[in-house]
Parts: sequence; structure tokens; C-alpha cells
Amino acid sequence: MPDSTKFAVAGTRLSEFDLAMFRQTASEERMTTADLDRLTHSVGKSYRDLLRLRLGQLPPPPDLVIYPETDEEVRAILEHCAERRIGVVPFGGGLLSHHHGIGLDHAGYLRDAIGRDAYRLMRELKRTIDPDGIMNPGKLFPVSG
Repeated sequence: MPDSTKFAVAGTRLSEFDLAMFRQTASEERMTTADLDRLTHSVGKSYRDLLRLRLGQLPPPPDLVIYPETDEEVRAILEHCAERRIGVVPFGGGLLSHHHGIGLDHAGYLRDAIGRDAYRLMRELKRTIDPDGIMNPGKLFPVSG
């Protein structure tokens, strides 16, 4: 893991209201906004992640690391995040969603969910196979004027 003193880590963007809601769900001991914990949870172990680490190019860290212990805690955390439109990334990788695929209500998060490169590739593939933009216009990618 990178030395947290070598990276400028922005503070959490979560409001005191949100942090208080999470404290009600999980105890203070099972949640952290410490720089090192947030940095540790901002990267995986893929080749791309390790290369970016080596180059000092870290993605923005999560605003909070929380360790729920029960299904009820997980449910409460996800419900609060859904109500407040707070992104959730399980530490094991991937994204949580209530359905298969990104869905219209999450379309604005597609680039964050799959990464810039995959987003550009998908957009270019769509332009290639649908040059007139007649297949589901505006559903995942903005309609260009």
C-alpha cells in the first residue's frame, strides 16, 4: 500500500448528517475516514491498479470505509446511500445495484462504474453500430446535438 504521507488526500465529502446516520448503523469503531484506510480501499490488485500505484496515480479515495457486520446493517447502509445518492463500492470490487446492469437511475454514474476507458469504448461502439442514434437515444449516453 502507498505511503499515505506522499499523497494529498482530500477530506471526506460526506456531511455530518450522513456520518451521524452511518454511526447509528455501525459503531464508530467499524467506520473510518482516516487517509490510509481510504487509500487502501481506493485501489485493487489488478495490473492496472498496481501500475497506477507505482506511478503515484491514485483514484479519489472513498469518503468513508465502513465494516457492517449483519445483513440488517448492510441494508440500512444501502438504503441511506440510495436515499442520499451516495455511491457504494464493496471492498471486494465491483458495484452494488438493485438490478442487472447500470439502469436509467444510475446512468449518470456509468463512467465511474466502468472507468473512463471502457466508457469511451462503449460510446464509440454505440456510435459505430448506431450512427443515426435511433437505438435507445439518451438512455446511457447523452444525445449530442
